[in-house]
Amino acid sequence: MKKSSIFSLLSLVAMLFASIAFAQAEAPKCEEKATAECKAPEVAVAKPAADSATAELGVPMRPVIPAPIGKTTPAGWFDDWNRASAEARRTNRPILVLFTGSDWCPHCKILRETILDKPEFKHFADEKLILVYMDEPSDTELPLALQQTRKQLKRLLTPGNGVPTAIVLSPAGERWKAIPGYSDDYVKGLKELLKKHGF
Repeated sequence: MKKSSIFSLLSLVAMLFASIAFAQAEAPKCEEKATAECKAPEVAVAKPAADSATAELGVPMRPVIPAPIGKTTPAGWFDDWNRASAEARRTNRPILVLFTGSDWCPHCKILRETILDKPEFKHFADEKLILVYMDEPSDTELPLALQQTRKQLKRLLTPGNGVPTAIVLSPAGERWKAIPGYSDDYVKGLKELLKKHGF
């Protein structure tokens, strides 16, 4: 082998060792500095603005109320039990399930006209409750799915045969109280019940 070839080979080996030594010398410096260029970037996952804001401020989250399934269901009320119970858990709100006969029951009509449609109840419910409307009208045919939901809830919650009857549940679905009929202290009674349970 010629001297020039041996010299080139030795030079190449020397350069290789120098590169390795330089890399080893720089690695501890990077660890000591712990600078941004030495670390892989972290990915931040942002929470939805409404949820984070309400959590930070301690303000109750607003329920998302879908369009009703039944023609007789008032605005602001659920008639889909699965969605209502999911919103109750998400927003941590108690549930009021009203069993009613909107077009044939005189007391149901009075309850709605004198209490449920009044600003005092609407404001209170808007801030504190998930409202579920289980109607059994005589002149309006409701979708079969809604009729079945009403029967199942009636069997599970045992409101009795009389209407109107409201059943108040915890956000997790635990039965707290049945409220048959109506009274002038309807809203006051609901407020006291929620307060008793820490709401």
